[in-house]
Amino acid sequence: MPKIFTGAKMFKRTMQDFRSAFPDSSLQIEDEIAEDDKVVVKWTFSGTHRGLFMNFPATDKKVTWTGIPINKITDGNIVLERGEEDFLGFLRQINAVPNNLL
Repeated sequence: MPKIFTGAKMFKRTMQDFRSAFPDSSLQIEDEIAEDDKVVVKWTFSGTHRGLFMNFPATDKKVTWTGIPINKITDGNIVLERGEEDFLGFLRQINAVPNNLL
């Protein structure tokens, strides 16, 4: 039976898997806005798909993925995160989802 990870262990494992699949990955912070107890960040991930990711083999394609999370901060900690990411666009770039779907 596969080992199930949660919390910090799950996050660490996810980041290791990402780095393995996209060894040249980078994350750019495009913009940050803070007001009252909220912080909004616009980010862009980029990298070359060189390894297995979510059971999809390497495509050697340069990909980008963007997102804008809205974080609620309490006592210096993120207590709530909501936002938008273009994960479908990212999956299309690695041939995980057909381009004609949706």
